[in-house]
Amino acid sequence: VFGLTPALQSTRSAVTPALNAICALAHNPIKGKKLHQRFVIVQVAVSIPVLVFGALCARGLFNLRKEDPGFDPAKVLVVAPDFQGEIHNLGAFSQFIFDLRERVNAVPRVKSASLVGSIPLGESGGVTHVKGIEAPGIPIEKRFQWEYNVVGPEYFQTLGIPLLKGRAFTVHDDVRSTKVILINDVVARRYWPNQNPIGKRVTLRAGVDQPVEPREIIGIVATFKLRSIREKPGPVMY
Repeated sequence: VFGLTPALQSTRSAVTPALNAICALAHNPIKGKKLHQRFVIVQVAVSIPVLVFGALCARGLFNLRKEDPGFDPAKVLVVAPDFQGEIHNLGAFSQFIFDLRERVNAVPRVKSASLVGSIPLGESGGVTHVKGIEAPGIPIEKRFQWEYNVVGPEYFQTLGIPLLKGRAFTVHDDVRSTKVILINDVVARRYWPNQNPIGKRVTLRAGVDQPVEPREIIGIVATFKLRSIREKPGPVMY
C-alpha cells in the first residue's frame, strides 16, 4: 500500500513538474527523509504484530494436527441425502435408509458403510438427561446430562473406533427389539468403576413428545472427539 501511493501519483503527474520536484527534494532532503522514516516506522509497527500473529496461528495449527481425534478420517466419505420432503412415513424412511446402506456396502472398494445423525467434528450432537442409572451409590431419581448421537450398524467399524467390551449395533436392533445403547469408556469409568456395565439400564427421554424409557447397555466404545478437536472427554451414549 505504501509503495502503491507514489506509483499512482507518478502516473498522474507530468514529467517536467515531477523532475522539478525531485531536484527541489535533492537540494532540501530533510522533508523527504522524515516522510520516508515515518513510512518505515509504520511498516515495522504493522509488520511485527502480523508476523507474531502468523507464527502463533502456524504453531496452533501444528499442535492441532498432532491432536488425536480418536477415529480415522482417512478415506472416509460423508454423504447427506436430500429427501426434499418426499418421505413422510417413518417406516418407509427407515426402510429406505437401511436399503441405501446395503447398496453402498455393495459398491466395489467400499469396506464398510453406516448411518449417523451427526458427524464428529462437523456437526453438534445432542444432549439429554438420563436417570435411573443402575449403578451402586447413585440415587435412582438423580439426573445426569449426557451427550448422545444416533448411529447405525458398522458405524464404529467404519471410523476405526475400537469396541472395548460387549457388542455393537446390528440390523436386528430395530423398533421391535429391546431398546439398547452403547456408552463410551468415560461413562463406564465414572458410573461403574471396576465393574461391568453390560446389561445395566439407564432411563432417558427419547424425545420432546415421547415418554421416558429404559435402555439396556450392550457395549462400550473408546472415547473420541465429538464436537471439537480440543474438547475434554465427557459422557456420551449412542
